[in-house]
Amino acid sequence: MDQLRQLPGLDFSSTYGLAERWRKWKQSMQLYLDLAMKTKSDEEKCFAFLYLIGTEGREIFNTFNLGEQKLQNLIDAFDNYCKPKEIITV
Repeated sequence: MDQLRQLPGLDFSSTYGLAERWRKWKQSMQLYLDLAMKTKSDEEKCFAFLYLIGTEGREIFNTFNLGEQKLQNLIDAFDNYCKPKEIITV
């Protein structure tokens, strides 16, 4: 288990299916963190998360107003960003 395959970045090109793509990517990321970074600090895990999510993900991250940069805060922010938007008709 010395070398794990690097995760591909998350595809943000379309909102169609984004919630499902995020769910799958997040699961893979959690496995990666548990296997490769279990003893690392939360800050190091945040750096890995932001690196692995890709350029588009980092651009989206830069729009978030997160107080403390904790891994759970990153996950929560992307959970909120990627959740399906409600369409309200009147």
